[in-house]
Amino acid sequence: GEEGEARQGKEGNDNNKDDKNGKTPLNIAEWKGSHEVVQAMLGKEGIDINKAHEHGDTPLYTASSEGHLEVVQALLGMEGIDINKAAKHGRTPLSVAKHFKHSDVVSALEAATTSQPSPEKEK
Repeated sequence: GEEGEARQGKEGNDNNKDDKNGKTPLNIAEWKGSHEVVQAMLGKEGIDINKAHEHGDTPLYTASSEGHLEVVQALLGMEGIDINKAAKHGRTPLSVAKHFKHSDVVSALEAATTSQPSPEKEK
């Protein structure tokens, strides 16, 4: 909660540092749906956009499960995002968005999955 946000300001030099619940500042910002904070975090050097917290939820997974379309879109725009990284229980960002009926997020994830260039050839 608020202590994570306060810690983010004090320990801004380590943007991938976990709090006592295993969440990074990026995990907290995307869970709350704070698009502006997420955008700022994504601009930080060395940010790990695929880092999962203790339950295996990545920032993309949590934003997808919460239906935070703007955050999902921001994460999908990042180079190196792992669209299909599953949480510990096996659900992917797409499957959890479908489960919670976040149709706009499902559409964004499906579009990103089909348009993502393969590593060996650029579009």
